[in-house]
Order: sequence, then structure tokens, then C-alpha cells
Amino acid sequence: MHSRRGKRSRLSAGDFWHTPTAQDDLPLVLTAGARLPLCLWRQNFFFKGAANEKLRILTEGKFPCRAPSAGTHPIFVLTALPQRVGHRVCPCSSAGSYEKSQRYIKRGCRLAYADTVMDRNSYLVEHYIFNIPHEEAGSVRFFGAVPEACILWKR
Repeated sequence: MHSRRGKRSRLSAGDFWHTPTAQDDLPLVLTAGARLPLCLWRQNFFFKGAANEKLRILTEGKFPCRAPSAGTHPIFVLTALPQRVGHRVCPCSSAGSYEKSQRYIKRGCRLAYADTVMDRNSYLVEHYIFNIPHEEAGSVRFFGAVPEACILWKR
């Protein structure tokens, strides 16, 4: 960016996410492993790395993590909240033993933007839905956008 006098002005790392490019050309900034600010999240985005301890807190102690407390689970974006103030998300699990889980992302699905492939079925644990706080958004890594055709119902 140039100022009036021709000198370059610098964008801070946080300012970048609010530029027209970041907001309007998502494919340019969405890469596997990226830490995205909440303003760039969209429905059906899949993230990895939500800490089990944080999931317990955000679900008011209800999410039954079987992995060690130092472990992580993916999260899936269900919908945006009104006026884009945040997003409703749910944890995911590769353990198909969650009786209440009705939907899952199928193994082999190619996710949009990041061009990554699901290496296993990932069950949407939708009975533990929560709003992701802004401060937690940067702690997970973007894995891709799940096409609707890859979200299946359990039989």
C-alpha cells in the first residue's frame, strides 16, 4: 500500500484479514493448516486441533473426550450466527460409537479450498453444539470446506 507521499505503509498481520482480498477472494487465503479469524469462517468449514479441555469447557463439561486431556478433536461449522457475530459449531469424532450422531463426513471426501482428503469418517457430534468464541477461532487449523454431498446420514 502506498501513502500520499509515495512511501509504503505496512499492514499488521491482523489488518490483512480485513483487506478486500481476504474478504472477497477466500480461495486466495484458504490453505490447509491456516489459522483463520472468525470473520472468514463459513458454513461447512472443517477445522482440526480443538483442545479436548476447551471442548469440555465450551460444552459445559458434556463432551465426553475419550482421548487424553491433552488431545484434540476436529470441529465443524454448522451455521453463522445473525449479523456474523460468530458461528455455531460441533465437535467431530472418528469413533462411530456416538449413538446420537446422525450425520458424518465420509472418508475419501475431497474438501474444497485446501484440496485435502478425509482419511476417515468423521461423525458430527451435534448434541454438543456451541458458539465458538472469537479468542478460540485462532487455535484451530483450517482443513477445508465440506461439500454437502460428503455429509451423509447414518443408517
